[in-house]
Amino acid sequence: MNLEPSASLSERSDFLTKAIQKFSGGPVATETTTQLLTNGEETFTEILQAIENATHHIHIQYYIYRSDEIGTTIRDALIKKAKSGVIVRFLFDDLGSHTLRKSFLQPMKDAGIEVVEFDPVLSPWLLETVNYRNHRKIVIVDGVIGFTGGLNVGDEYLSRSKRFPVWRDSHLKIEGKALYKLQAIFLEDWLYATSDGNPYDWDSFINREYFPNHEKHQTGGAVQIVASGPSSDDTSIRNALLAIMGSAKKSIWIATPYFIPDQETLTLLRLSATAGIDVRILYPGISDSVISDQASQSYFTPLLKAGASIYHYKDGFVHAKIVLVDDEISTIGTANMDIRSFELNYELTAVLYESPTVLDIKRDFEKDFNDSIRITWDSFHKRSILKRILESLMRLISPLL
Repeated sequence: MNLEPSASLSERSDFLTKAIQKFSGGPVATETTTQLLTNGEETFTEILQAIENATHHIHIQYYIYRSDEIGTTIRDALIKKAKSGVIVRFLFDDLGSHTLRKSFLQPMKDAGIEVVEFDPVLSPWLLETVNYRNHRKIVIVDGVIGFTGGLNVGDEYLSRSKRFPVWRDSHLKIEGKALYKLQAIFLEDWLYATSDGNPYDWDSFINREYFPNHEKHQTGGAVQIVASGPSSDDTSIRNALLAIMGSAKKSIWIATPYFIPDQETLTLLRLSATAGIDVRILYPGISDSVISDQASQSYFTPLLKAGASIYHYKDGFVHAKIVLVDDEISTIGTANMDIRSFELNYELTAVLYESPTVLDIKRDFEKDFNDSIRITWDSFHKRSILKRILESLMRLISPLL
């Protein structure tokens, strides 16, 4: 399926859409509406509304799915729709969702929901699969509304955790032709996860119930979905990000909970900052991993010395995975700015070209920067010798994190 880019796209955006498709990204889609969902309240409200309105199928996939209040609310909504005749397929990563118990899942199965684990940890292929986790977050309803982004399902994503009183995250609602690729990614994962005794094949899904004709969405810009993982020929998401950030003329703003870049990414950001590009990284003030946090900070020195700005979010944990370039092109998805996301996990990201949603992303960035403390080189280089040693030790194992 080859969806032509809009004639209204700039020369740069048009070039990037074609380059990223050559990097194994999906086709670019126009006639697609996107909506930025800021934090858990907005995200889960929209997802629950879409589930309530489902008439044919609901596809739902998460890395982490918890059996807490919001997890139970969504589960019960899925059970209600399944009992009404809607097809529900529920796919979860067995490592990320290891706390799910049979007592939580059984009512779903009893209602007719197809529940499948992605690469069970306890399997004959343990040594081959345990390190390759499915980190994607996908919800698709009737093939007409889709969601992806940073949020898993758990009460912490609604800032209900004592450890993280503020959880800052971002998600994306998609309607229109870009859903063709998002649906295909889910189905590829589903067919892989159900390959043993699977009653389905691709022919079961190639119809208008799963890939419907979309009403024309009169909106500016375009959307391109990029997926990557252990089965990919190359690091598609990393390559797409390098191309997008490398095209920057004015600014590169990044939000990531973990910053463990490979050498190519670090060099690009350092040289961009040296050249006068406004490079900013929004980073958690409170981290969920001491090891990852210290390893990430070991990469701050060359960027700060080159003139980049690093902002520690004051109020809590930043879990959003966003890149914004020149206020014109943005990515939002499941991939962190780290080697694990680039090379080991199954991930996806949406690239937004000149979309109105890009301006909403810029608005959130500006608010987050105002709610953050800017780390300067003058203050950062005064940290203790012990802290520098700890950073260096954690950096040694950072490619494995």
